[in-house]
Amino acid sequence: MFELKLKSGIVPLKWGTWAMRRACELAGTKETPLPLEDFFGSLLGSAYDFRKIAIFLQSAAECAARGPVEYTEFDFGDWVDECGGILAKDGPMIDFFQYVVNTTVNTVTPLPGEQNVEQTIDEKKNNVVEGS
Repeated sequence: MFELKLKSGIVPLKWGTWAMRRACELAGTKETPLPLEDFFGSLLGSAYDFRKIAIFLQSAAECAARGPVEYTEFDFGDWVDECGGILAKDGPMIDFFQYVVNTTVNTVTPLPGEQNVEQTIDEKKNNVVEGS
């Protein structure tokens, strides 16, 4: 569990398998969720935008609450602003994304015969953090 500490209080955020599924739903169309492979590309890529950030926050908030939350994109925007904006290199928002990456890496197990996926994910994660 991750606690996003804001002036207005603490928002619990949880990342795991259910949150990944929910993020794929939110990022896809109503009929077709985003494929998990594309989700990982989004997670590890450097092209973050507000919509992606809102999807991560909504998915993690719903996972922590074990259901729908009353937060809106306006709330997510306020949270990002309070944490220094989308491009902030330090602070609670980047800590949240590091938590997401760490939790995702710990959840995903390479299949037998695959190359060292964990090393590749760690290398991409380092590039995202350094290139933020």
